[in-house]
Amino acid sequence: HVVDGIIQQAPPGQLQHVVRCLKKILKGNPHLDGIIRDACHHYNVRNLIVLEGPRGTKVMLSRYNEIDSTHFLDPNGNTVIEVDHVKQVALSSKEAAAEREAAVGPRQLLQSLADDYCKQHHVDGVALAFATTPEDGCVHNTVICISAAACNRKSAWSG
Repeated sequence: HVVDGIIQQAPPGQLQHVVRCLKKILKGNPHLDGIIRDACHHYNVRNLIVLEGPRGTKVMLSRYNEIDSTHFLDPNGNTVIEVDHVKQVALSSKEAAAEREAAVGPRQLLQSLADDYCKQHHVDGVALAFATTPEDGCVHNTVICISAAACNRKSAWSG
């Protein structure tokens, strides 16, 4: 869909502006809100957008911590965050199920290493480590996601 393609090309920090423009141009389309909501969800997850959670923690939106299209796990705060993808805000949070014992140590170690890396190389960056443990209790997958974006609207650059 054309709207999705336009939203996916929004530069860092400019999603809200792009959405406002699309709503003005395409007003009257009864399906527009749903199309924009789905496209913003895709954009936020693909670009590892970081939101401030209701408890002040930073929550990254990624496919690794996505529970469903509007709920994401914050492994550091042990909470599930409800998200409004269009406004890019966290709406609410609730306590998450306890992390499997086998994943706690490896995930915390990876988180510590990723945090140190961000402090050295991406001052405003956010890192999140994820570890999955199937029923057999072994840690099968570990993933570190790092999100760091800078934008300066006055100079018209971002990256």
